[in-house]
Amino acid sequence: MKIETSWPWITLSILAVVSLNPIGLEIIHTAFSSGEQLARTLGQFLVYCALGIAAGVGVIEFGVRKFLLMRQRRHARGVANG
Repeated sequence: MKIETSWPWITLSILAVVSLNPIGLEIIHTAFSSGEQLARTLGQFLVYCALGIAAGVGVIEFGVRKFLLMRQRRHARGVANG
């Protein structure tokens, strides 16, 4: 497996697909433009939780990719046993 970038592109791609489809756009629109205060507050909370989870997954993916990239570079230089 050859890793060339540490950017978390898989998480960002999935987040874009989920949020830019018609259902995702409707959920985001309802969360921020609902006429009822309780629904708007709850919707905003859920959207922010989803963004937080996506950010956490992106950080984890970035860390794993960075680790694998460093390991790949170290192995390419011929370092044995760490």
